[in-house]
Amino acid sequence: GVLKSTDGGNTWQTTGLTFNLADGVSVNKLLIHPNNNNIIYAATSKGIYKTSNAGVNWTKIFSTKYIYDMEFKPGDPSIIYASNKYWGEIYKLTNNGNNSERVYDEYSFGARRIELAISPKSSSKLYALVANSDGGLYEIAISNNSGSAFSTLYKPGDPPSASKPNLLCKQEHGDEEGGQGWYDLALIVDPNNANVLYCGGVNTWKSTDGGHSWELNNFWTDYYCSYCEIVHADKHYFAYNGNTLYECNDGGLYKTINGSDWINISNGIINSQIYKVGVSQTNKNDIIVGLQDNGTKKYQSGIWTNAFGGDGMDCFIDYTDNNVQYGEIQRGGKLRRTLNNWFNYTNIKPSNAIDEGAWVTPFLMDPKDHNTIYVGYKHIYKSTDKGNNWSRIFTHNTDDKFRHIAVSPSNTKVIYAYSYGSGTGYLWKTINGGANNNWTNISVNLPDNLITSITVKNDDPNTVWITLGGYDSKVVYQSTNGGNTWSNISSGLPDIPANTIVQNIQNHNKTELYIGTDFGVYLKLGSSNWTLFNSNLPKVVVNDLEIYYDATPGYSKLRAATYGRGLWESDLFSVATAPIANFTSDKKTITPGDTISFTDLSLNAPASWSWEFEGGNPHTSSLQNPMIEYSTPGTYKVKLTVTNSFGSNSITKEQYITVICNLLNYHSTDAEIIAGTYHDLGNKGSVIITDNYDDSNSEPIDIGFDFEYNCVSFSSFILNTNGFIKLGNTPPSKPDLFYQSSQHNDFGLFDSAEPEDVNLISIFNHDLEAGNNPEYRVFTSGTAPNRICTIQFKGIKDKTTSPAVFYDNMEFQIKLYETSNNIEFVYGDWDYGDAYDSFKTAACGLKGSGSGKNQLLVVGKSSSKGWDEVYFLNNNYKKDDNFVYGLNFGNYVSRPKPDQGITYRFIPGSDRNINTNALYALGESSINYGNPQNISALLINTGNNPILNFDVQLNISNANIFTDIITVPAIYPGDTLLVTFASFNPTNLGENNITISVPDDDNMDDNALSWTQRTTLNKFNYSFDKTPDSGYGYTYGNSGMFASKYHISGNAKIESIDVFIFNYSENIGQMVYTAVLDTLGNIIAQSDKITLTSQDLGKWKSFKINDSPTFTNTDILTGFASTESNTSNAYYAMGIQNEKPSRPSTFYWTGIDGGTLNDFGADWGYRFMMGFTAASSNPV
Repeated sequence: GVLKSTDGGNTWQTTGLTFNLADGVSVNKLLIHPNNNNIIYAATSKGIYKTSNAGVNWTKIFSTKYIYDMEFKPGDPSIIYASNKYWGEIYKLTNNGNNSERVYDEYSFGARRIELAISPKSSSKLYALVANSDGGLYEIAISNNSGSAFSTLYKPGDPPSASKPNLLCKQEHGDEEGGQGWYDLALIVDPNNANVLYCGGVNTWKSTDGGHSWELNNFWTDYYCSYCEIVHADKHYFAYNGNTLYECNDGGLYKTINGSDWINISNGIINSQIYKVGVSQTNKNDIIVGLQDNGTKKYQSGIWTNAFGGDGMDCFIDYTDNNVQYGEIQRGGKLRRTLNNWFNYTNIKPSNAIDEGAWVTPFLMDPKDHNTIYVGYKHIYKSTDKGNNWSRIFTHNTDDKFRHIAVSPSNTKVIYAYSYGSGTGYLWKTINGGANNNWTNISVNLPDNLITSITVKNDDPNTVWITLGGYDSKVVYQSTNGGNTWSNISSGLPDIPANTIVQNIQNHNKTELYIGTDFGVYLKLGSSNWTLFNSNLPKVVVNDLEIYYDATPGYSKLRAATYGRGLWESDLFSVATAPIANFTSDKKTITPGDTISFTDLSLNAPASWSWEFEGGNPHTSSLQNPMIEYSTPGTYKVKLTVTNSFGSNSITKEQYITVICNLLNYHSTDAEIIAGTYHDLGNKGSVIITDNYDDSNSEPIDIGFDFEYNCVSFSSFILNTNGFIKLGNTPPSKPDLFYQSSQHNDFGLFDSAEPEDVNLISIFNHDLEAGNNPEYRVFTSGTAPNRICTIQFKGIKDKTTSPAVFYDNMEFQIKLYETSNNIEFVYGDWDYGDAYDSFKTAACGLKGSGSGKNQLLVVGKSSSKGWDEVYFLNNNYKKDDNFVYGLNFGNYVSRPKPDQGITYRFIPGSDRNINTNALYALGESSINYGNPQNISALLINTGNNPILNFDVQLNISNANIFTDIITVPAIYPGDTLLVTFASFNPTNLGENNITISVPDDDNMDDNALSWTQRTTLNKFNYSFDKTPDSGYGYTYGNSGMFASKYHISGNAKIESIDVFIFNYSENIGQMVYTAVLDTLGNIIAQSDKITLTSQDLGKWKSFKINDSPTFTNTDILTGFASTESNTSNAYYAMGIQNEKPSRPSTFYWTGIDGGTLNDFGADWGYRFMMGFTAASSNPV
């Protein structure tokens, strides 16, 4: 998802755009609106999302998948261009993303990934770098009319040549097919010169004639070109800062100032993507690592140096001699051995291993004989002389590649190996070192997940551990009988891939295991669950773990090779340590009824857990990783206390869980239980005819009025004999729509994803049939607009017989109310059937347009609860192996029937509601120095639905007349929007009545706001009247200045600053003064200091400004200084008035002598009662 930092990147928080890791969704680019940084667009693999409130809420505005690049049109951010990674398409979004069209589509001709570029120097000219299906260049396309149409600007030759190069291939002259356009693709236009472009693939090319011709700018290796400018291969992004161009590639970050000479500025960036690590056992500080894109590197005496190039893969150091080391490049293309610490090296790849290996080819040393090494390609090879000679010990009869090999330390004839190909993996074992190709498949009973590593217990060849890749609970498996059977030992781990596992062989008391996962390192001691072992380690993919064993175990080290954050090391676990509490969760912002999975991240092997969940259900838990349901909107804290034999530790995360209202038409929190009265319809209305009383639907029945449900108006319904109705005139997917078992809550109407099973109102959905005198009836009573449609089920019983029939004569009613659109379920008296002390379950509630939680409202209870003890939930019933959730019912006293008349009422929320939240205008304005005025309004969509294309109107009457209308294209649920109107230039003195309004909606109580403004000759003030809501000052022992920002038009001096002195006795005798500040917080002029008296309290006081300079068409700040209190109490000298939220960038605080201006911000909720009086000045 998208993370947000408000402190320069020191800390990060999630936003409203989050995805589950298992979903595989990538956010590929963010665009921040150039004029409003609250508006952000996110290009993702699921489409384009937009936020208008700095990430709190996001709305998908474009659903096409795999959007990889986006650009604003310079000067007009209402237009956005977007491109696709796989489909060779470009899209143009207009009207701030509300409208879209496909403007380029070359997929059928071979176009695939596209990168876009545009220059502010030529905003209508859009460039597109288009990769071909083979990764080479398809074309560079250009649009000269803001994306309306495209033409070919540049196309490589067929075949490519030095005169018409393929810009995406690896050759110096561009004279070959193909490339890596699916992986590395970048394009930029010089913002200072629209004719200069840079194109990045494996290499970087430059054009100085607008893209018509290209020349090589930098090249990937000096091995093939000694005279080229050498910059690391695989370009991913370009960016300008002034005249400096920056390039991001697989080697790091480079820059050029003159467009031709490049400088590597990557030093200090720790982002190595390490596949494997090898450690010396004879020198604790000798290490070797294999890196993606950046070769194999060695660490010795505190210094990293290159061993050899290519993509570095598996590597290891002879445990008897740290001068003897081994490494390889990708797919085992070359195996390299050094006998002198990489002063030189030898290629020792088996001569008959002509096939490629896996990307990371398994390459390892025998744990007992340092002269013996192994490597796996299609076959497995063994050398007993350090790689001089090889023999094959596993001859494979398929093209599968070996991924992992593990040799038992206690019996090196026992070897385990994993091969994979064509979607299937196999785990193999030999007990005779592979002699005579004697291997056994031991994959039976293992999951289908990919095996990511194998480790054999140090003292038992039959105990083996494997890690698996997958987003499920199958993370680590163990066998203690050589692979005959397997057990899942993943308890305590999140559902993420594990990549490596290692055993600490120095622990002789318990089996001590470490695994590297996509979230970091975890520890397992003996039979205890896995716990996070991640202190100071970022949340990062750990690909490999190795242990350096010191003669003193306390000095041994665990080394973790991460994919993207370099190499890390840690002491091994010390049991004599109290735990350190920490946790995370799979979601932090949810809707009512959601369940959150909490994951313990505590360090140092806690033995017990005590959770407290404010607002959660249950409120407490002793599980290590509990699942908690939240039903009520709000913000809640979570506390975790962890304990082991050495102590305990707690952590509380305040405001950690936020439960937001969902978008249902009916909300669980508005549902009511009423002790009502059941009135049988008797002969009123008409009988509803069905073919029978068992699994049957009626024909469409008139409601008698238009009933709005889930934002749709219905005039008819269809009754189903199994206790529900469907609004509309089409039947549900099948007549026997109910839970298929009487005591289970699956495969019911709330679970159905069939398109017909929508708009359902279910009062008691169970398998029902005729009881005594069955009847279905409808009666619409009352007069418009307050009519009520009552649908009655009568004389029916539960058909299920396991357990036996509970009730022979059920009766209940669904009531639909005109205008309010309320729904009521009313239950009558039920006659007991066969005596049977058990329970059954029914589905009760509302279903909208689908089975997702945002479209359900269910009613549930346990059978022992009274019918006045039900719960309401905007989600489906929980699925649990230990308990059946639903509207559970039974008979006898311990399982009561409904009280006659018990009623459940469902009240719809407002679908369309724009709240005019705030009006921002001056309370006093100057016609001499205050024109033009900018009046604005803050709107909030508090309804369920987005509201599109509506007008916001400003009306000013009385002393001055003015009207303006702003059309808003869209405001989405929960979004806020600041609307600024055209300039207002009053000419008459007196009072202006200012009103802002929005169109009628579902709640017209908040559709308008009014404000009174006084136009004067020379006064400015944000307050109009003399009534403060509170006083404001500094706490005891502190001093400082409060400031309000104003704009002066023309030439004026500040005659006085006018402050309302709050009526508070502690203000008497205190010294205050005022000042004029510039926008940097510097004091320009000030008043004399005065001591407040009782005569000053509760009124406006003018402070004459001494020696004011002339201000011309500029912003100034009026400041009120509160000196340190001269008593033992604080004082609050300045009056303030409520203003929620406070207008943006207006009210500040600073030091008593000025300095940095600190914005109070919108959440402060007040305005200062402080203005000023301007005086005329001769022009400067």
